[in-house]
Amino acid sequence: MPAASSHQPSALVLVIDRLPAHLLGAYGNSWIRTPALDGLAAESLLFELATIDSPRLDALYRGFWHGIHATRTQGQGDQPGNDLPSQLRARNVRTILVTDEPQVADLPQTEAFDELIRIEGETATTTADTVATTQLGRFFTAAAETIRSEAKHSGSMIWLHSQGMAGPWDAPLELRNFYAAEDDPEPPTMVAPPDRVLPADHDPDERLGIAQAAAGQVTALDECIESLLGAVDPQLRDTALLIVIGARGLPLGEHLRLGPCDEALYEELVHVPLLVRMPGVLAPLRTQALAQNADIFATLLDWFGCSQPAGASTPAARFLGSSLLPCSSDSARVLRDCALTIGGDAGEWSIRTPAWYLRHSSTPESQVPRLELYVKPDDRFEVNDVARRCGDLVEQLDAAGGAMLQAAEMGAVLAPLPTHLTETLD
Repeated sequence: MPAASSHQPSALVLVIDRLPAHLLGAYGNSWIRTPALDGLAAESLLFELATIDSPRLDALYRGFWHGIHATRTQGQGDQPGNDLPSQLRARNVRTILVTDEPQVADLPQTEAFDELIRIEGETATTTADTVATTQLGRFFTAAAETIRSEAKHSGSMIWLHSQGMAGPWDAPLELRNFYAAEDDPEPPTMVAPPDRVLPADHDPDERLGIAQAAAGQVTALDECIESLLGAVDPQLRDTALLIVIGARGLPLGEHLRLGPCDEALYEELVHVPLLVRMPGVLAPLRTQALAQNADIFATLLDWFGCSQPAGASTPAARFLGSSLLPCSSDSARVLRDCALTIGGDAGEWSIRTPAWYLRHSSTPESQVPRLELYVKPDDRFEVNDVARRCGDLVEQLDAAGGAMLQAAEMGAVLAPLPTHLTETLD
C-alpha cells in the first residue's frame, strides 16, 4: 500500500544496534531525554512488542533481507535473487546501504545493493568534545549526506545500519554527567561498552555509573537522529516510508548482565523499539501486534508493490515475515500468535505470547533444561519466575517452542496456539 503520489515511493530504514526499547521515553522511560525519537514515535505506528529472532547479526539480517526466521535452515528461501535489494531492483528501485558495522558490510547480500557506503570507525580511547565528532556523529553525518543526494531521485531504498550502543561510548562527558545527582559518584569515563557478568554482591554504584554513561550515549544518539530527520527534505518526507528499529537490546545490570555477555534471552536483550511512519497516513499510536525483524522484509515488499511470500500475514505463518502496513488501519491486527527467539547457543530459546514469556536454556552437561516463565505484560523485566506455580503452562509452552524448532527445519506451518496461552490474565 504505497503512498498515493505522482512520485515513485521511497523508503528509509534505520537500524540501531544494541538499542533496547526500555531506554526510550516512547516505551515508558522517564529519566533519559529522547525528544527526537519520542517526537517521531508520536507521528508513527509504534509496535509495543517487537522482538528479535536471534541476537546474532547474520541471523537477524536473514530476517531483514530475506524475510526468513532465524530458526529456518540455510537454503530455505535465502538463495541469491530472493534477497530484498534484488527484488527491489526488479521494480526499478535503487538500493543504498550505509553502515559503520563491518559485520553487516561483509554480509553476502550486500553485493546486491546498488551502492555500499562503509563508514570506517575510529578507535576511540577518550570521550569526544562534541556529539558531531563521536562515532555516532560521523555515521549520521554520512547518512544525512546520502539522504540529501538521493532526495532528487524518486524510487530508492536507503538502508542505514548504525553500531549504535554497540560502538564506542564516546559521547561528551557532560551528557552522562547530566544524569548524575549531586550526591552520586562521578560517572565512569570509560569508552568501551561494558561486557561482563556482575557478581551477586556487586557495588550498586558501579551499575548506576554504567546506566548514566548509557543514558549519555542515548542522548547523543537522539541528537544525531534529530539532525538526520532534518536532512529529509519535504518531498522525500511526503513520499518515503520511514522505519526505525533496534537490532538488539543491551543489558545494563538486569539479571546481573552488563552488555552482551552470554546473550541471555531476557527482555533487555530481546525487546527492541520499532517505529513505522507512513506518509499521509494517520496511524494509531500503538499496536500490541507481535512483530519481528522478518516483518521488515515483507513490509518493504508491500510498500514497493512487490509480491508477498506465500503464507505471510497469517497468525500461523511464524517463520515468514508479515507486512506491518495493514496495522496502520487495524491496530488490533494479529501478525502471529507467538514470537520465537533462538540464542547464539543452540540450547537456549524463548517463546513470547501476549500473555506469557518462557525461557528455555540448557547446556551439554545438563540433562534437564532450565525453564523460566513470566507473566506478560505485567512482569516487564522478568523478575518473578512463576514456573513452579504454573507447571501445565510451562509444559505446553515448552512443547510449542520445541514443535516450532522442529517444524522450522521442514518449513511446516503449525496450528495456532490455544487461547489460554495467548490471552492475558484479567
